[in-house]
Amino acid sequence: MLLYNDYTDRELVSVNYINQGLQEKQLCVYASVDSYDTSYLSEISCQIKDYEENIIKRNLIILNLKPFYDSALAGDLTPFEEFYIQLQQELKHRDGKNGVLIVADCADNLFRDKNFDQCNIVEKWWQDAYMKWLQQQDKTRAQNQNHIINVICPHSGSLLSKHPFDQHKHQLSHNHSIIIDTAGYVLTRYATAYKEKKVQVAQSSSCVSSIKIYQ
Repeated sequence: MLLYNDYTDRELVSVNYINQGLQEKQLCVYASVDSYDTSYLSEISCQIKDYEENIIKRNLIILNLKPFYDSALAGDLTPFEEFYIQLQQELKHRDGKNGVLIVADCADNLFRDKNFDQCNIVEKWWQDAYMKWLQQQDKTRAQNQNHIINVICPHSGSLLSKHPFDQHKHQLSHNHSIIIDTAGYVLTRYATAYKEKKVQVAQSSSCVSSIKIYQ
């Protein structure tokens, strides 16, 4: 889980992770509820290196999470399951073992809109999907087709001390193996998220891979 200060901060760090993932030749997925907005996409495309080229080469996928958000509100995770299948199909056409980097903000939007139960369902889906992914990779490792998957879920750190968000922060953390801030520090608990700095990690997707966001 990536704790950010404000919306601008979230977008800046998310794009940085995507750019570093592309540099490391990973399949990068920028999944945002705001992707339906053409002005938003125009702004993002200017910040992602070689945007058009990476889109054409299928190194970069921009995923509109607005339908995912709407379905999650109704308790329907079908779009997420369909995305999981799509991701597997994408990897069949890619060589090497550079992995997958996903930045997804659906759960963050649900949380900020106080849809706490739906947020928890989405976060748990990501965790379960990761475990299923690991099991599948164990079967294909012998064929040298192993792809590490990393999922970065941004969440607003400033909300976690406010009511009623603070009542759900422990459940939120339970669905993640680590918490990092936008400076790349691993944090031990929310209460000191911006006061107590722990081990700093480089903001690169390969470093995130070694930590494993979901496990």
